Amino acid sequence: NKSHSAAYALVAYQTAYFKAHHPAAFMAANLSLVMDDTDKLKSVYDDALEQGLAILPPDVNASNYRFEPVDAARIRYGLGGIKGTGGAAIEAIVAARGATGPFADLFDFCRRVDKRLVNRRVVEALVRAGAFDAIDPHRAALFASVGIALEAGERAAATASQVSLF
Repeated sequence: NKSHSAAYALVAYQTAYFKAHHPAAFMAANLSLVMDDTDKLKSVYDDALEQGLAILPPDVNASNYRFEPVDAARIRYGLGGIKGTGGAAIEAIVAARGATGPFADLFDFCRRVDKRLVNRRVVEALVRAGAFDAIDPHRAALFASVGIALEAGERAAATASQVSLF
């Protein structure tokens, strides 16, 4: 029983050390750990703000799946923490961004991502969460053009897969 207590004391000490000396990395890891549970996410999010950390908004051109420390005082919101998205969809977005660089606009985004994984529901969730705000801050206009952008992306994919006869 004493060894069990000693083990927990060591874990508590290590946790307190990381929280005090590496707060951004510690809170980013905690936020990533609880991002599937909205209530816990809100609690950890509030704790990070109380510690004086800034949580940067989600951004399709900067965020990855998990929450990540940007520097000692800032954390980038992970796209996996947005309700309505899934791991495969976010990985497809990150892969498309890594292959050809940042997205220029919603239409460029819809042209480049894998439409089998990134569907209308995912794009709408990203727009509602503000993940496109750095590209275009007008969420209502973006939300209204999601369908048109997805159709344009489908047409571009169909055109790219056709073979010319001449």
